[in-house]
Amino acid sequence: TFDTMIAKKGYDWCFEIIKAPFMNDDISLINLECVLQDHGEGHASGKQYTFRGDPAYTEILKAAGIEQVNIANNHYIDFSRSGRESTRAALTEAGIGFSGYTYRSIVEINDYKIGFAGCRETVFLDRREPVYNDLKYLKKQGCDVIIYSCHWGKEYSPTHNQAQIRMADYALKYGADIVVGTHPHCVQGIEARRGGVVLYSLGNLVFGGTHDLSTHDAFIAQVV
Repeated sequence: TFDTMIAKKGYDWCFEIIKAPFMNDDISLINLECVLQDHGEGHASGKQYTFRGDPAYTEILKAAGIEQVNIANNHYIDFSRSGRESTRAALTEAGIGFSGYTYRSIVEINDYKIGFAGCRETVFLDRREPVYNDLKYLKKQGCDVIIYSCHWGKEYSPTHNQAQIRMADYALKYGADIVVGTHPHCVQGIEARRGGVVLYSLGNLVFGGTHDLSTHDAFIAQVV
């Protein structure tokens, strides 16, 4: 099991064979597709899949050189308010920046301000103000580059759809420079669009719920 393997090999083991890009860059961003909570309070028992890890698993991210995570996804809400609060607290204690669901993060590197935010497609389709407000805030703070995470698309679809394009165009129009897609669990396209870059889906990086081995294919995108 996962628990017995990390007990035997340590937290470093999880990203061991792919961590070089993360250890040798200025900042790394992933999508955190789980809650960090050490109990089951608030469990959304009606959902088919719910994901929860121990708050100590932030040590896995730190060991891999990952400094930023997106929390705007459909599993951040798996354990109600207690799960959301526990996740944010664990990330804060570990010194890992987080963004999404109206939370924003700004990092200064070599005199550049890099802004992070994110939103789910379901939220965007209901009302677009959260995306607009995120981007307006980051621009007002003087960010030189804005990286916006979008949890969107159809799971296991190798191609992106029109809803993803609409959301990407909206984010790019109001200030995003790089749009990072999450949720499909497989690789989709990469496109230069409206003066920015859209990564429609990078696939799974480290994820235990994969349906078949082909969906282990993934990209790691490096941006200068």
